[in-house]
Amino acid sequence: MNAFDRYGSGTYADVIRGVQWIVENKDIYQIRVINCSFTATPRSFYYDDPLNQALMRAWQAGLVVVASAGNG
Repeated sequence: MNAFDRYGSGTYADVIRGVQWIVENKDIYQIRVINCSFTATPRSFYYDDPLNQALMRAWQAGLVVVASAGNG
């Protein structure tokens, strides 16, 4: 599942929908890891951030969530 278009652009909502799709289909496609190698401007504190909440649900569903270091 790719939340970005062919130019590498996407929205918060696109990424959240992608994470939701992964959680819903992890068993069908044997998905075990979500790689979040992208950057986004924070919209709120981490505990209120919708993207963070989606990734926490993925982690709680048993997926390994990784993020790259050093993004701007």
